[in-house]
Amino acid sequence: MSALAGRAGTGELPCIRCGDCNAACPEGLPVLALLDALRAERDDLASAAGIDACTACAACDAACPSAIPLARRFAERQSTRRARAALLVRAGQARLRIDARTLRLRREAGEQADREAARVRDASSGDAVAAAIARGKARRAEKPAGGT
Repeated sequence: MSALAGRAGTGELPCIRCGDCNAACPEGLPVLALLDALRAERDDLASAAGIDACTACAACDAACPSAIPLARRFAERQSTRRARAALLVRAGQARLRIDARTLRLRREAGEQADREAARVRDASSGDAVAAAIARGKARRAEKPAGGT
C-alpha cells in the first residue's frame, strides 16, 4: 500500500520515527519526544520537552510522511493545559473565599456569644433586677384601678 493510499483511507499512518518532524521544527523542539509524551499522557514529560514553546506552525505536519496532525495535537494539549491551569486558579480563589467566610462566621459567632454573655450578666446583676422591679411597680401605679 502506498503512503498516499493510506492517507486517503484512514488519515494518518503509524509514526515511522524518521525524525523529519524534528528537523522541520523552526523552534528546534524534540517533536518525537513530544508525541511520545502525549501518547503516554505524560504532561510532565511534554512540559519538560517544551510543548509550551510550540507555535503550531505545522511545519512538522508538512514534513511528516505518516500525515500525523502533530501541530493540532500539540495545540489541543496546550489548550487543555491552559484550561486546567485556569481551573486550578479558580479553585484556589474559591478556597480563599471559603476560608475567609469560615473565619468571618467564627468571628461573628464569638461576638454573638460575647453579646449574649454580657446580656445575661447585665440582666442578672442586682441593679438590673432592682430597675425591673421599679419599672413594674411604676406600671402598676399608672394603671387605673379596676382596668386591665
